[in-house]
Amino acid sequence: MTAYRVEIIAVGTELLLGNVANTDAQFLSEMLASVGVDVLYHTAVGDNPARLREVVDIARGRANLLVFTGGLGPTYDDMTKQTVCEAFGLGLEFHPEIVEEIRHYFDTVFRREMPACNLQQAYLPRGCTVLHNPVGTAPGCIFETGGVTAVLLPGVPHECRHLAEHELLPWLRAKSDETIVSHDLHVFGLTEPQVQEKLADLMDNAVNPSLAPYAKTGEVMLRLTAKGESEADCEERMAPLFWDVRARLGDWLYAVDAPGLEGRVLQLLKELRGKMHTITGEELNRVQMKVYDLDNEDEFKEFAKGDQRALKVYGTDRYVAYDPQKRIGVMISKLGASNAISVGAYAFALGQLDAQKQQ
Repeated sequence: MTAYRVEIIAVGTELLLGNVANTDAQFLSEMLASVGVDVLYHTAVGDNPARLREVVDIARGRANLLVFTGGLGPTYDDMTKQTVCEAFGLGLEFHPEIVEEIRHYFDTVFRREMPACNLQQAYLPRGCTVLHNPVGTAPGCIFETGGVTAVLLPGVPHECRHLAEHELLPWLRAKSDETIVSHDLHVFGLTEPQVQEKLADLMDNAVNPSLAPYAKTGEVMLRLTAKGESEADCEERMAPLFWDVRARLGDWLYAVDAPGLEGRVLQLLKELRGKMHTITGEELNRVQMKVYDLDNEDEFKEFAKGDQRALKVYGTDRYVAYDPQKRIGVMISKLGASNAISVGAYAFALGQLDAQKQQ
C-alpha cells in the first residue's frame, strides 16, 4: 500500500458553531488506523468556497490522501465538489446512473418525486471512482491527480460510515499487497498512565506488530496491529506480544474486540441470567421496587440505561449505592468471571454467592 499521509477535512459551518459534533472524523480516524493508515491532521472549515480552497492548498502540501466529509448535498451551500475540483484543475461530468439511484431513493424512502436540485449530485469529478450510496442521495468519489488522492464522502454520519466501510475500505485494501489485522484490547480499572507504566517497554519496542493506547470513556483501549502476507501470518506475529500484554495486565484486560464496556456488561448480564431487583430514587424510603427481567430485551435495555441510585442485593436486605454517572465497574473475581461488570451484575452476583453459602 502507498504510504498514505492523511488529512481529514470536514466541511460545514455547523461544525464550527458547535451545533454538530465532528463524529465523522473520529470514526474515519479509527477506521483508517485499523488498516495501518496514518491520519496526521484534522481540519474543519465552514461552507465558504474561498476558505475551503485555502484549506485544500495547505492540505495537499502536507498530505497525500485528503478525505473530505460534507458539502455534497443538493443545496446552494454544498460546494465541496466544485471547490475541490477547481483546486485540482478538474471538471465535473454528469453520471446518469446516479440520477436513477437518487430517483429510486426518493421513490422508495421519501415516497415522493425527486426535486430538480438533486440533479447536481450526479455531477462528479471527471475520471473519478464513484462510491455509490444506497443509504442516501449523495454519492461519494475518489480521484487521484498530481500525486494526491482525494476522497469525497457525505457528511451525514450514517452515510459517511456506510461509504467508508463498504467502498473506501475495500478500495484501500485493493491498493495494498499486504494484509493488515488489528485487535482491540479493552482494559478496565487502570488509567492510561498506569497502563503505559506496565507496558512502556512493549510500546516503545513494538514495530510490527504495533501496540498503541487509546483513552476511552471509563476504560483504556489498546490496539494491536500487524502487517503480513496473510491473516494467519499477522495473527502469528501478534500472538507473542498479546500474551505478554495479557500476562502483565491480568484481570484488568477484560475483553478483546468487544463492543466497549457497556456491550460487555450486557453480554455478561445475559450470561448471568435471572432477575435484578433495583431501588430507584434519591432516598431508599421513598421508592418503589422494580423487577427487571434480564431475559426480556426491552427491560434489559431499560435496566442498562436506567438512573438507579441503589441496588438491592438479590435475596438479601443489603443495598449497593453508586453514582449513576459511574455505574459500570466492579470486578467479580470471587465468581471466577475475571471481568469488569456493572454494579447491577455485582448485586446479582452477591445474591448468588449468598445463595451458595446457604446451601
